[in-house]
Amino acid sequence: MIASAALAVSGATLLGSPAQAATPDPRPLAVGATWLTGQLVNGVLGGTCDQYTCGVTLDAGSALIEAGAPASVVNGIGSGFDAVAKGYFQPGDITTTGSYSAGATAKTLAFGQSLGTPKTTFDGVDLVARLKSLVSVAPNIAGRIEDKAVVGGNPDPSGDYANVVGQAFAAAALFTDNPASAEAISVRDFLLTQQCDDGFFRLFYKSDENFAPDKTGPQDCQSGVAAGQSAPDEDTTSTVIRLLLPQRATPAVGGAITDAKNWLIAQQRADGSFGGGQFNPDSNTNSTGVAGWALGELGALGDTAAAAAAAKAAVWVRQHQADEVTGCANQLTGATGAIGLNDGAVTTARANGITGPAAAQWQRATAGSLASLQYAPAKVGTYKVDDNASGYAKAGSTVKYTVSGVAPGEKVCVSGIGAARRVVAGPSGSVVVPVVLPAGTANRVLTTRVQSGSSAAVQTDVLGARTLGVVAPAKVKRGKKVTVTVRGLKPAERVRVTYKGVKVRAGIANPNGVFVARFPVGRKVGKAAVRAYGQFADIRKGSDVLRVVR
Repeated sequence: MIASAALAVSGATLLGSPAQAATPDPRPLAVGATWLTGQLVNGVLGGTCDQYTCGVTLDAGSALIEAGAPASVVNGIGSGFDAVAKGYFQPGDITTTGSYSAGATAKTLAFGQSLGTPKTTFDGVDLVARLKSLVSVAPNIAGRIEDKAVVGGNPDPSGDYANVVGQAFAAAALFTDNPASAEAISVRDFLLTQQCDDGFFRLFYKSDENFAPDKTGPQDCQSGVAAGQSAPDEDTTSTVIRLLLPQRATPAVGGAITDAKNWLIAQQRADGSFGGGQFNPDSNTNSTGVAGWALGELGALGDTAAAAAAAKAAVWVRQHQADEVTGCANQLTGATGAIGLNDGAVTTARANGITGPAAAQWQRATAGSLASLQYAPAKVGTYKVDDNASGYAKAGSTVKYTVSGVAPGEKVCVSGIGAARRVVAGPSGSVVVPVVLPAGTANRVLTTRVQSGSSAAVQTDVLGARTLGVVAPAKVKRGKKVTVTVRGLKPAERVRVTYKGVKVRAGIANPNGVFVARFPVGRKVGKAAVRAYGQFADIRKGSDVLRVVR
């Protein structure tokens, strides 16, 4: 019969629901940090970068700090970044000299300040002084950061591509440097004006119809709604929340964080994922990771709603992390810890590996989402697999097995019935696995295995097609009772017997697979059919004919 208990279970378990686990599961963060560290060459992802890609190395450094990476690794990024820093915050494609990116300057400075030994000078440039020089003092935009663009030796106002994400990094970096400085206060205050009434922060400042910066008239987020210049943006809102947390004691900041948090949680999708705003609306690990990190930090401060949302986000990110189980090897087996951008990226890499242009995408996704995995919930309950039924199962039918008691988002290798397959646990730490049972009568064992090596199995007793042996006397006097024997059944198999098309007896087979039925034949003489049907009447049946005589 179908067993409902695991045949073999090993591994420790925790009690409670996933969102309430006493401690998170350390594995996804640890293996992700290991893979990301392996992508660094002289402290830079891939060994080189430019104004468009260097920021990913800083993301990686920040994530590795959150993951508790060795100081040698993190400081190596700080020193290695010196070789590429000017190409990031002094972009050469705008001009040969004199152009400065305010956002890149702020992000580099904020990362340098987070090192064990703070670093505020990169490639000989004092980034505190540089950033302060890029803060506007013009009355209408006081506190707004501005890129300095020079073309042919002349200032180019249209080359100002600063945005609200850069403003958030500037607010954080200047606050860390000196919370009381005029620049720190003005940058923070201008940042707060970029929050709309609904609670989100927009990505872009006010611009004209050609997307050039417009520094005239109202500059706040709400004023731009009617003109379509204040699109909601999850990535920006998440980043602002996280970077403003150290200033939450300031009432205006604390209120802004609360409003932003409420809006952000409302954007979370049922599966735990987030999109990234108008230019990247689909679910992806970068956006989900950025949001999960911010919400997790709020959760660590006691916000239970944020903590629950962070756990859901971490599960979705973990579901897209390479962590393949023995027995279900694929092309991601050698990339343990790497995080794919979305479902498609993971599916493609399982077949083809992380090669070519895909490597940069996986680096970017891992760097952007790794920190959120510190909130990935651990497994709870007993690890087991059930077939959710009692009795026999029919060959050729689909049985929905449930694997439970694993960590939410964890990979499970399922084997033993049909081809081995890789499945991923959902937020509850369980996953339903539909399996088509092969033909034939047999005791089938489904085995599941997780990364730790623990396994659980369940036996399903399957009944295949069979012609049952039905034996009735050749002749029976009318008005008498007849004894019919049915053979070829399995022990405890349900069976029914019909006479002249009418059910006359039903029950279960004895331990020898035999069922005996005794019933009256009636008074009408002549031939009559006796039929027996096993538990699955369409594939397990047999018949005999008797004659009723005077």
